[in-house]
Amino acid sequence: MVRRFIGLTIATFGAAALIAFPQAANAADIITNGSFNTDLTGWTLDAGANCTYSWSSDVVPGVTGGHARSSAFGPSTCGLYQTVTLPAGPGALTLSLGTSSSGGGPLDRSSLQIRSTANAVLTTLYTRTGDQPVDSVQTRGPYDLSAYAGQTVRVYFETVHDSGPYIQRIDNVVLDAGAPAPIPTLSEWAMILFGTILAGGAALYIQRRQMAG
Repeated sequence: MVRRFIGLTIATFGAAALIAFPQAANAADIITNGSFNTDLTGWTLDAGANCTYSWSSDVVPGVTGGHARSSAFGPSTCGLYQTVTLPAGPGALTLSLGTSSSGGGPLDRSSLQIRSTANAVLTTLYTRTGDQPVDSVQTRGPYDLSAYAGQTVRVYFETVHDSGPYIQRIDNVVLDAGAPAPIPTLSEWAMILFGTILAGGAALYIQRRQMAG
């Protein structure tokens, strides 16, 4: 009887401890300054001779606050990227953003790529050319990046300008690398308290049995 009671106590207390101290989880978003509300902090410019990215507060449908904007008026290619280390493991690993482009012709192009740290293109997540209808900034993705888990990569925006003015706008970049660690609910806190009381009662019961013996 005593052994059964002790076993029940240990199991209950162990479950309570797991609730009280949940395993650590990855931070939800590992992109720095994906909102571009005030500047381009956290991002690296890969500018061309006639092309660059800059921060803009232009009023554009779908944009909340500031955003990154490419601009050029001659043949050129430019990029804007951020280097991130993707956590290993089976958890969620997705990239989403808001982006739009305007102006240009069929040879003008904007794209989102995943590149290696040596700047080699690993995959292109989307491409848009200048001859497509103008659209407002809207959410794109989520794009699955689980194939690159555990690697250090570049989230790379590229704009290719042919001849005419062509603009790519970027906003609200989020790289979701898993949910934050859970916080116990009221019912879980009650379970923790119950387990603690049960463990204390078991210890007192065993002590009295030993004294009585």
